[in-house]
Amino acid sequence: MKSNLLLLLLISFSLTLMGCPQENEKKQHNSAQIESQNEPQTIGDLLNDINNLIADKSCQTNSDCALIALGARACGGPNSYEVYAKNNIDTEKLNSLAYQLETLEKKHNLDNQVVSICMVEPKPSIGCVQNQCQKQASFTELK
Repeated sequence: MKSNLLLLLLISFSLTLMGCPQENEKKQHNSAQIESQNEPQTIGDLLNDINNLIADKSCQTNSDCALIALGARACGGPNSYEVYAKNNIDTEKLNSLAYQLETLEKKHNLDNQVVSICMVEPKPSIGCVQNQCQKQASFTELK
């Protein structure tokens, strides 16, 4: 009985220590934030930057519109697809931000042992409707 109690206390203490960040980790994290203050550090920051970059969705034809996959689901694949107007943005910057977001979400999923329902996000159809790039509703009729 005493050995079981001792074992339980030892496990509880170990788990408590594992949850506490070390001083070196805190210092490294703070210095990394200072070194890269100009770069987004959170998933929310990246999403805001991407949404601001693709805000102008004006177009003339369907070929002016494109899709970008954003984020990373725990089981693989993107969290979503966003439509943008190719002629109105720096696509290299958009691809870079999307890659950073995917990398950060994959790390978050691994670090936090995130699980999901493993549904694949379907790639939507897009088009230029009333001079705005938009996702097109696609309906499948059951016969």
